[in-house]
Amino acid sequence: MKIIINEKKYVQVRDILFLAKLYNSEILMKYYLFLINNGYIDNDFVRSTNSLLNRILDTDALIDFRDYQDYSDLHLSNLLISLSSRTGSDIIEHKLDDLREIISYKRRELGYAIPLIPDEKIDIKYDDLGLSFKSTIFKDYYLIETTSGEEIGERDYREALRRGLSLIGCSLDDNYNLINKGSYIVICLTNKEKKKEKKDNIINKLARKFKNRA
Repeated sequence: MKIIINEKKYVQVRDILFLAKLYNSEILMKYYLFLINNGYIDNDFVRSTNSLLNRILDTDALIDFRDYQDYSDLHLSNLLISLSSRTGSDIIEHKLDDLREIISYKRRELGYAIPLIPDEKIDIKYDDLGLSFKSTIFKDYYLIETTSGEEIGERDYREALRRGLSLIGCSLDDNYNLINKGSYIVICLTNKEKKKEKKDNIINKLARKFKNRA
């Protein structure tokens, strides 16, 4: 799979190998081996710095994860069935595999993580804090990063969090989870309605239980 955001192109390492074989490209094969020898594994996404690869990524040889991430399971299954009727080429077979993986992702059964890549819709730098607040390709997931690329450490990320949340109509009092990754912090907004619904369901269940005992 690939993920394209404006001029930035990300691709799974294994797909570089696939394209190298598909186009019989020694350049892409060397690029693949370079990544593997530097600790990357096949399921990793990397930002392409190879001009030949970038040109290929502009074609439809690979599926772009962002084009399908919001589709329902039913829609994805229908696409899978439709595409299956066109089997016969390596590209189609590869796309079928990627669609199956996106379905697994939707069902939370994918064996690896899709990276939280900034989508550039929100990218605010707070120079006085040395931090930035960014939106990602996933709805309700945001990042706080240092503008220098260093570890966040003891920087006042709470102030960057307050300012960032205010940009998206939220506040420090809203429901969210923070995950400190050292070089960046992940902000995951939680769904208040779902939490309320779950709480109401528990209360109703207890009420029915005690009613039955009466």
